[in-house]
Amino acid sequence: MAIRIKKGRELRREALTVIITGQPNAGKTTLGLTARNPVLLDFDAGSIRAIPEVRGDRDVVERPRLSEIRPAEDFAGYDSVVVDTLGAMTSAIEAEITAEGESAMVQRTGMLTMRGYGELGRRAVKFLSAIRAAGKHLILIVHVAEKNQGDATVERIIVAGSVTRNYAHQAADLMGRICVDPETDSRYITFELSRSAYAKNVGLPDYTLHPESDDTLAEIIDIALARMNMAAGAAA
Repeated sequence: MAIRIKKGRELRREALTVIITGQPNAGKTTLGLTARNPVLLDFDAGSIRAIPEVRGDRDVVERPRLSEIRPAEDFAGYDSVVVDTLGAMTSAIEAEITAEGESAMVQRTGMLTMRGYGELGRRAVKFLSAIRAAGKHLILIVHVAEKNQGDATVERIIVAGSVTRNYAHQAADLMGRICVDPETDSRYITFELSRSAYAKNVGLPDYTLHPESDDTLAEIIDIALARMNMAAGAAA
């Protein structure tokens, strides 16, 4: 069968993968809950700290077990799936593998072997890929750690295993970090690359975050999709 070659203007996206980073108490979970019709997978039991006005009517799964979730069926009634946090999700998978006790996966010290970390990455990628394949917006909430790199200090996302980290970076359509304006003390999210942090953008500006708004991320994603599909719309 011959391959199908498309014009760039024919390409379309219906759902996005978004990474949200920021320091503790930056408002990452609250922002994640403002995605369109979300369900939040609360791996680190931190959603209770989200702003009540936003959290109140949202659906939350506390400390989920990946082995019990069937994304296509369980998330059929939602538009967005929020993973909070990606690091806590990988830690949960690590605990599952450790509890299974397979000697090839777990050292006597309780640490995973190289094969164990490979299995961790496989399970994480399979789960995240299933959410994307179901046509859902995938929102990954992540913590960051500062790392010295030469004379610079850079931020890197915190997850167990490089496979999951690399997949998240590659799969993301948008990668933004929540910052605090030093002059006004207001919070905003930026998708612009800096010398200290990774980012991904499709030409979006910075957005001021208003605590009382319950659809901020939904609007950001809608605008991003409109920009990405603009050429396709013009050709239709």
